[in-house]
Amino acid sequence: MDNYIMTARICEEEFHGFVKKITAGMGKIETKFCAQMIAGINKSASVILTNIARNSIKGVSVKKSAERLSRHLNSFDSGRMWGNYCGEVGNLFGENPLYIVDDTEAVKPLSERMEGLDWVRDGSDNDKLKPGYSVNEIVAINKKGQPVSVSSKLYTATEQEFESANTIRCEAVKEVVKNNGSGTFVCDRGFDDVKFFNFLSKIHQKYIIRCKSNRNVIDNGKAINIYEAAKGLKGKYSFSIKFQSGKKENLKASYIQVQLPKMSAPLTLVAAFGFHNDEDEPFFLLTNHTVQDKDSCLNVIRAYLSRWKIEEYFKFKKQAYGFEAMRLLKLAALKNLNTFLTVVLGFMATLSLSSICKKIIQLSEPIKAKAAFIYYRLYNGFHTFLHCFKSDLLLFIYPKKPKPPQPQQRDLFHYLRYQKNRQNLRQFQNGGF
Repeated sequence: MDNYIMTARICEEEFHGFVKKITAGMGKIETKFCAQMIAGINKSASVILTNIARNSIKGVSVKKSAERLSRHLNSFDSGRMWGNYCGEVGNLFGENPLYIVDDTEAVKPLSERMEGLDWVRDGSDNDKLKPGYSVNEIVAINKKGQPVSVSSKLYTATEQEFESANTIRCEAVKEVVKNNGSGTFVCDRGFDDVKFFNFLSKIHQKYIIRCKSNRNVIDNGKAINIYEAAKGLKGKYSFSIKFQSGKKENLKASYIQVQLPKMSAPLTLVAAFGFHNDEDEPFFLLTNHTVQDKDSCLNVIRAYLSRWKIEEYFKFKKQAYGFEAMRLLKLAALKNLNTFLTVVLGFMATLSLSSICKKIIQLSEPIKAKAAFIYYRLYNGFHTFLHCFKSDLLLFIYPKKPKPPQPQQRDLFHYLRYQKNRQNLRQFQNGGF
């Protein structure tokens, strides 16, 4: 029991300390709003404002509290909070981190009055077009192999300032490099675009991008399809990988130096054979990393295979906190709500590196001893502690100053005796006795 109480106190200190760092340098009204949003999303595990209000605001009706939160979300400038967040999570990964870039969607098929609705492909329903919003996400892999978001952009093509999805991606990459430093950007086939290759090369960033099947490369001065270029590659290096499900696969890999049309810089084409027991359909990776031996070749493949972690991150974001259930009419409020949820998920990344991580996971009573993605376990264990927190978050951020000691008040009897003694003293001094 004592061990449980001590862990709960440490967990409470971790959470309150995280919120205090995130809101550093902000005004009191903004700090109160941010604290209520972060605490409310955590306690309710929801992005619905009424649920957030019920779990973070006391003494005010839920209706009025939700309306006030909605007004703040419409006008809130998240720049300072996001800067504090990037500075905080930047300590979770080392130099030259692995950045995984991908897009997801928030589908809202029944919300006709929400601002800026656009047609997006629903990945969970055979890519059918449905009303919703697009989200560009960049996650870094922390020291424990867990994803932590360093950029999250909710956008729609109906915005007046919208140019293209590629512009959104490039701006996000530049922001990540500015806030968290250079790294290796890992992307799937949706980012196989010469413009994106040129952009990453221009800002001097390393990348690993999977190619589409119709990609042409220049081999020995001749433009040919990527499959033609890989015909002579039969798998020089053998290695095995083990998936989260426990399944193990034996793969072969090779590499050659190629170029892309409209690009002068040489690239390395890495081909992996035998993925999912399909030796005739290898997957191809293009990278500007130096590949010259077995270790460097396999490192490129392993880095790409870690891309599944962003898929788990998207799934966790939607299932654990109901990201697609958000109900706000204004686009600015939706963007700010997405930012607050990203900050909440960032706290899970900090917990994964804390000293009480194992105790929180034990509290969630996991079925399997180990898991590659541990946020579900942290989520369950942390929410058990969350409702045991005793101290007020706002009092932790703004502790009350001790009141100065008040002079002791005397009753009427002692006051009259005091006045009589003073009168007798004056008479004595004036020679009245």
